[in-house]
Amino acid sequence: MSVPLIGYGFAHWDGAFRARAVSDVLMLCVAWALLHAGTLWLNAVLDGDDGEVLWGGSGTAPRGTTAIALVALGLAVGFAMAAGTVAGWCTALCALLAVLYSHPTTAWKGHPVMGLAVNVVGYGALSVIAGWSLPQVTLTLRGVGSLLALMVWVAGATLLAQAFQEDADRARGYRTPVVLWGAEKTANVSRALFALGTLSLLLFTAIGWYPRIVLLCAPVWLWVDSQLAARPVSSEWASTGFRRVCLFGLMVLATVLAAHLVSLASDGPTAGLDTARGWPADRVWVRERRMQ
Repeated sequence: MSVPLIGYGFAHWDGAFRARAVSDVLMLCVAWALLHAGTLWLNAVLDGDDGEVLWGGSGTAPRGTTAIALVALGLAVGFAMAAGTVAGWCTALCALLAVLYSHPTTAWKGHPVMGLAVNVVGYGALSVIAGWSLPQVTLTLRGVGSLLALMVWVAGATLLAQAFQEDADRARGYRTPVVLWGAEKTANVSRALFALGTLSLLLFTAIGWYPRIVLLCAPVWLWVDSQLAARPVSSEWASTGFRRVCLFGLMVLATVLAAHLVSLASDGPTAGLDTARGWPADRVWVRERRMQ
């Protein structure tokens, strides 16, 4: 549920809007919980869940799991459509991708390109767009750049979760990147993607798209990167890396929130408008409106 909420929150922050479509976002959260559950259940049936997984043990999916998963996906689409048309179609596309990813006939999870693409498009783009669409705000260049940076991060996270599963994927007959590249190269590519996404974030901050206080988080990334560079590759290595990446993301959000709270105490623009290169015309409009 967190990724749609990122899109929903960013839409408000970008233009300094007050809360909109609150009941709709709650509906979308229910939809995304069902979508996530259905996706995981289909994936469990495909894999058999007989091997080591990130933050979990092995097990066997009970009979009827596929049917329950499909019902969950259908309910997810229904709840999302009730929240908004764009959110509904994003959810429907995600549900379709989940089936293509885990259905034995297609099994895109085991494809060298499509498996990664499903995660990047589903979690990195459609999930964010679903949440962003609810307040019905105008898309900005900052929004596009932020979305692309997040998609790069999701690609890195996908490979990070996959890097220690070479033996399991090979035994299942998959042709995932870790099977084709090996654990070492997969881990290195994951690290490079995370670095690219983070450098994009810091660059956007340096040019004034985000509050400059975010630059204080830069040294923390060295701590994150040290784990991504560590060896050997294992499930413990991956879980520690995920925790550090998530902590870095939370620190970035905390600095943005801190800047927002400071701006609320002033008479000037707030949120995304209170940035060095946040949209100047809008900033003037907000300042003049407050003076009236």
